[in-house]
Amino acid sequence: MELTEFIESAKNRLHQEGSVVLSVRIHPRAKQTAFKEVLEDGSIKIAIKSAPEDGRANQELIKFLSEIFEIPPSQIEILSGFAARMKMIRITSKK
Repeated sequence: MELTEFIESAKNRLHQEGSVVLSVRIHPRAKQTAFKEVLEDGSIKIAIKSAPEDGRANQELIKFLSEIFEIPPSQIEILSGFAARMKMIRITSKK
């Protein structure tokens, strides 16, 4: 699946179902924060500019996803993997 197709599909599910859970693999200390690819297991790889220190990479990930999904950061929650590269992220929309 192409990255843009994956993002649009996730946005549609968010709009229709009110929430979506994403499996995300982050790559901290990247040159810039950006989506990289959809992996074979269905997770998405996101490069994060910040270092994984004091929660900065997690904060940047949440900010990045809030911009992509056009929702406040408060509607994005890290369910698991707070201190790991693999994370489960729940995004909810207010209806």
